[in-house]
Parts: sequence; structure tokens; C-alpha cells
Amino acid sequence: MSGPGPGLIQFRWGATIAGQVELSLCPVERRGLLLGLHLEPKHRRRGVGRVLARAAAARGVGFSWSANPPDETDAAAF
Repeated sequence: MSGPGPGLIQFRWGATIAGQVELSLCPVERRGLLLGLHLEPKHRRRGVGRVLARAAAARGVGFSWSANPPDETDAAAF
């Protein structure tokens, strides 16, 4: 498990950053917060978002998770 505080996981396709997830973990309360999930439009609907969300969850196995409300219509559908 990684340490407390903010973190960033990037999904790269060669030199291109296809997407990234920002998260924060509190090991004392065993809570994780998904701060943001950002994908380049041409990489959407290809499973990249699911991979990033699972990678974030893997950093805090057994944690309670919550997320900020999405600010885009496509993100809300995800």
C-alpha cells in the first residue's frame, strides 16, 4: 500500500498520456477519495477509465471509497 496523501496514476500509450487518475488515501480512517479521472477524448470508451479506477482501488484495498462529482456529461455516464 502506498503512503497517505494525494497520488497520481497515469495510463501511457507510448509517450502519450492517455489518461490519469488523482486520488487521496487516509490509512488512519481507511478511506480513499477519487479526486479526478481524466481521459483524452480519443482514448475514451476503450476501457482506460476502468483500468485507472481499478488501479486506484488497488492502492487502497479494503478502504471505503468516494468520488468528487464529475464535471462533464461523459464522465457522469462513466
